[in-house]
Amino acid sequence: MEFDPSEAGDTHLVTELAPALDLYVNDAFAAAHRSQPSLVGFSQHLPSYAGRVMERELDVLGTVGETDTPRVYVLGGAKVEDSIDVAWNVLERGLADTVLTAGLVGNVFLLADGVDVGRASREFVDEQGYTDQIDRARDLLDAHGDAIRFPLDVAVERDGDRTEVGINLLPPEPGEAAMDVGQETVDSYRATLESAETVILNGPAGVFEEPSFQYGTRALYAAATEVPTSIVGGGDTAAALRRLGVEGFNHVSTGGGAAMAALCDDPLPVVEALEAAPDERVAETGADAS
Repeated sequence: MEFDPSEAGDTHLVTELAPALDLYVNDAFAAAHRSQPSLVGFSQHLPSYAGRVMERELDVLGTVGETDTPRVYVLGGAKVEDSIDVAWNVLERGLADTVLTAGLVGNVFLLADGVDVGRASREFVDEQGYTDQIDRARDLLDAHGDAIRFPLDVAVERDGDRTEVGINLLPPEPGEAAMDVGQETVDSYRATLESAETVILNGPAGVFEEPSFQYGTRALYAAATEVPTSIVGGGDTAAALRRLGVEGFNHVSTGGGAAMAALCDDPLPVVEALEAAPDERVAETGADAS
């Protein structure tokens, strides 16, 4: 449940505990996009500080626009609405030179471009509540199509094996869903990343939980580690990194939704609460507060 910050400061939790405390330190960046009593209430009553993790996240994600170009965003996973929000934001503001799409996000862009991805994939988009995002993706392609790339082939399960199908051969056979990107897509995306100076990566390229469909995610993540500046969003992306054992990024965020919000320059209630705290030193780190 979300609270108005002023109401959060008046809750029983905050009013009973605050008198026993000298200061408040928030280091939970992953929850920075939430407005709940333990996150935004105490800073109304106490000198408040950002912890070291919070400070590092804000320093990195808040200064993406200052990194070297070409700057490439790789947007995958299943959070289609959030990814389209990020794509709109960074393309409108000139923060991205290229946006590469994969996963369910890539499937939605394929649908927006008129590609028949098959009944199974289309039904999954509908079941996830993303039918309206196809129109948003189409609008984005109309506005910034030259900067947006989507899969050239997909991998499906056929007779128990991974089978790659070019988009010119879609739709796949009945019952087959796009579970990963294929070799042609990986080669194309890798070439783009080889000329990039900065990559911001959020979301896997497919159903990485299944060994047969880890290839696209592993290959793109590995290519991203070779880019001079590489930044990874949290949530499912960080989980995929751990599962696949891919290392070598400059920054791996601890936040999923919070990282997406920061990349969109959306307000973060926790950060706003810290900035409004009753102490002029709220911008300092927890370490400085000691």
